[in-house]
Amino acid sequence: MLGYLVYRTLAAEPAGILYESGLFLAISCAVYYAFGPLLFVIGPAEAADFSRSWYWVNATQSMWLMGLNFIGIGLTGLAYCFSRFPSLANVADAAARRWARVSPVRVFVVFLLIGMVAKYLFVVPFELSLTESVPAGAIHELARLLVIAILVGWIYKDVGPRWIGVLAKLLLLTEVTTGLLMFNKTEVLIVIIAAGLGNYFRRRQLRNLLFTVLVGFVIYALIGPMIDFGRNELVYRGRGQPAPATLTQRFDIAVTYFTGGESHHRQQEIAGSWWSRLNYLSSQQAAVDLHDQGRGSGDLGRAMWIFVPRLVFPGKPIMSNAGEDLYEKVTGFRGSSVGVGVFVDGYYILGWFGVLLASVTYGLSLRAYSAIARSVVARRAVVMYPLAFMGISAGLRSDGMWLVDVAGPVIIVLVLLGLFRLFARR
Repeated sequence: MLGYLVYRTLAAEPAGILYESGLFLAISCAVYYAFGPLLFVIGPAEAADFSRSWYWVNATQSMWLMGLNFIGIGLTGLAYCFSRFPSLANVADAAARRWARVSPVRVFVVFLLIGMVAKYLFVVPFELSLTESVPAGAIHELARLLVIAILVGWIYKDVGPRWIGVLAKLLLLTEVTTGLLMFNKTEVLIVIIAAGLGNYFRRRQLRNLLFTVLVGFVIYALIGPMIDFGRNELVYRGRGQPAPATLTQRFDIAVTYFTGGESHHRQQEIAGSWWSRLNYLSSQQAAVDLHDQGRGSGDLGRAMWIFVPRLVFPGKPIMSNAGEDLYEKVTGFRGSSVGVGVFVDGYYILGWFGVLLASVTYGLSLRAYSAIARSVVARRAVVMYPLAFMGISAGLRSDGMWLVDVAGPVIIVLVLLGLFRLFARR
């Protein structure tokens, strides 16, 4: 049903792929909350056992979790469908009308340069554990401009100068390679999605979009074992914590995996292990049990820190620690992170009231993204495309955490919209 909803929406309005964030909510929920749990029903037995090995979940608990997730999906969908933010749309339209004067070529070049500096001078060294300096949230957002550069490059690669297309392809290859060496599936898939969306938006053909989905699914299934191998190797070298490693050292680990070299974590791959990574029932049951035991999430206490920039207060706590905290509560060790999804995370924070809070705010935030992005896309204000893409990312993150994937990003988008409007006349 979710897939049919996406198809009918795109058939009626092909351009909606860039501004209807609800479409991506439907896609991600279909993958994580409909297809993923079917591993326990029709998937390979060894993959199902592997998925339950971290935390046991039985059939009754699984059905209860499915009910919770689909209640969350329903509440989110209702909030998305019945909310309207005309004032946001008016502000976005007024800003987009002015910013549309900036040429896509200039936007592509500026985003490329800013993104490269932010990512490779600040974000990547921290992600590789080469520095303990935590990049500010603003730096992370600037690094994501590389994804927008890919999107813009693939939209305009046939109508602008030829070098735009060449650079867009090289940038895609570079980002995929870097994502693989960082052992991060999200970094790989997000740039493939950006290129696929740009290619679809350029020609408005559904077959292009379906091809992107197929390619992304195949890549996801293929790279999972290598990425897990690399992460395990780094944890071993760091004696329980991921060891610092340059991109060159990570390349050597990847070569070891593909060539069958000696490693402390060489093991037989489990058939269907890629499916287990789409099934969150085990980690969700852990979160539910911990909340019922009075050991729920501490994200509510960190919520007010959303409004405090790290540049102003360097001592601001790391906001994305909930997954690591959950892993530590279950295993007693720190060094890995697990996700539970926005809806169960609401329960992990505040019980059933948390489910209501997380779901409704998720739907409202997605509608806010759509209200802003519709004007941006209609006016072709390319410099404001980051606002549209943040809505896409938020829709795809139904498997994430409420604080860092719902509450935090929408505040950033509203601040950015205010800045775009403030400087529009200049």
